[in-house]
Amino acid sequence: MEVENHELMRILAHQLEQLGYYELATSVYEEVVKIRAEEPQSFRDLSLCLAAEGQYQKALDIIYEAIKKPWDGRFPEIEGIMAVEMNRIISKAAGKIDISKIDFVDNKKDFDKIIEVIFRSDYPEGLNVVIM
Repeated sequence: MEVENHELMRILAHQLEQLGYYELATSVYEEVVKIRAEEPQSFRDLSLCLAAEGQYQKALDIIYEAIKKPWDGRFPEIEGIMAVEMNRIISKAAGKIDISKIDFVDNKKDFDKIIEVIFRSDYPEGLNVVIM
């Protein structure tokens, strides 16, 4: 496999994750983040895999940092999607993680955009909005 081929690496990581090899999948996703840090999907994949493995704090930290990044216009409304995923991680962790660093109110414009996207989204698992 080409080590720098992020598409093949993502496919491999997804397959490993589906088979329950979360630690191996996490290692591959970490490499994808290194070579494709300009794509929010890299951070989402890594964070969601960590959450599936039960590493909720690390998953939360990664997705929250990704939410705060200024993304290219190719990724409209990605902050809202990641905010929903972040809230799912917080919900699954059931109070076992530190959420004290989460503060959406520091940038009201971004906060309003995230809330708008969340309420327009249709997610079957319901909606847990965390506002600190």
